Amino acid sequence: MPGSYEIRDVELVDEKRTVIAKMPNMGPTEEYPDTLELARALPTQSSGWRTENTKPPEDIKPFEPFGVLPKTGIGPRVVFKVALLPPYRNWNHFATLDLLLNDRLDERGGCWISFLNDEKPNEDHRRLVLHGDDNRTELSTAGSENGVYRFRPVGNSRCSLDEEWKHWMGVVDIPVAFKPSFFGQKNVYVRVTDHGQTSGWKQMGTWVASNELPPEAVSVVPYLGEGMQTTFTFALSDPNGSEDITNAEFLVQFGKTHQQACSFSLDRASGVVTLDDDEGSVSRNVLRLGERGQVGNSQCVISDANVKLEGRDEIRFRVHLQFSTSFSGRRNVYARVRDGAGQRSSMTWLGTWLVSEK
Repeated sequence: MPGSYEIRDVELVDEKRTVIAKMPNMGPTEEYPDTLELARALPTQSSGWRTENTKPPEDIKPFEPFGVLPKTGIGPRVVFKVALLPPYRNWNHFATLDLLLNDRLDERGGCWISFLNDEKPNEDHRRLVLHGDDNRTELSTAGSENGVYRFRPVGNSRCSLDEEWKHWMGVVDIPVAFKPSFFGQKNVYVRVTDHGQTSGWKQMGTWVASNELPPEAVSVVPYLGEGMQTTFTFALSDPNGSEDITNAEFLVQFGKTHQQACSFSLDRASGVVTLDDDEGSVSRNVLRLGERGQVGNSQCVISDANVKLEGRDEIRFRVHLQFSTSFSGRRNVYARVRDGAGQRSSMTWLGTWLVSEK
C-alpha cells in the first residue's frame, strides 16, 4: 500500500534522517529520505521482520526523473538505466516514463520511447512503446514474464528496440539501437507523467550515436610491484586503428586526484610527454619521445619514454619512473586514452605499486 514498506536492518545514517532499507532478494539497497516516522520507530536491536506505516503528506508531488546511466557515451547501441525519484508513494503509481534522444528538445525527428505503466490487473499492463516517424503511431511491445519484459523487435527510421528490457523499483532499463541516418551528437531527455501531473522534459545526459568505438587503456606491466623505481609499459588500444590514438593521460596516486601526484600525459602528434606540476597543472616539464633526458616534480622523475606500434589497433607506451621518498606508500596506476574524434576512455585502474620508504 502507499506509504507502507516491508523492511529489515534499518539504519539511521545521517542528520537528514535518510533511512536505508535492505529488502530481501530484491537487488540493491533502497534509500527512503526524510521518513521521520520510520526513523523514530527504529529498534535498537534487530526485531526481525516488521512493517512500519508512514502517512503521506497532503500535498502529493509528482514523480521526478532522478538520473540516467550512462550519463554520456558513444556507440551504435546503449542500454539506458533511467531512475525515478518517488514522491513518498509506491513506485508503481507513475503512469508514463518518456525517453527522448535528439539534438534539440523536440519529439519531431527524435528517437522517442515511452514506458507505459498502466495499472491493469494483467501481465501485459507494462509496455515499452517506440513512437513512429510521425510521432502518432505507437510501435508497442509485448508484456512480461518472470519480471523480464520481453517484446517483439520494433523500429522506425531513426532507432529500434531489439533487446530485452527490465523494470524494477523505479529503475527502467531501455535498450536502444540507432540507425545510421540518426548518427551524431544527441541530448538525452526524460519526462515522467503521473496521472495528470508531469515533471516536464529534463535533460539528463548526452550520447553520440556512432559506429566508432572509444579507445581503451588495456593494461600496464608490471601491474604489481614494489620499489623506488620501475619501468612501466602501458598497452593502449583503439578498435578504429592505433593511428586513431592521439593522447593519453597517466596517473600514479593513491586516489584519482592530480595534486601531489605523479601525473603525466602523452601527445603523439607533438611526440612529447608532459609531467604535471605538484598542483596537478600542466607544466613546462616536457620530455621528447625517444630522446635522453628527464623531468621531475616532488613526487617522481620520468625518463626514457617511447612509443611502439603493436598490431593494427594497439600501441605500447614505455616510460621509466623514479619516485621520491616523500611519495612512499601504496599507489594505484591509472590511464585514460583519447582518439582523433574526441572520444576518450574512463580513467581506468590498471595496477598497484608500493613505493618504498628507502
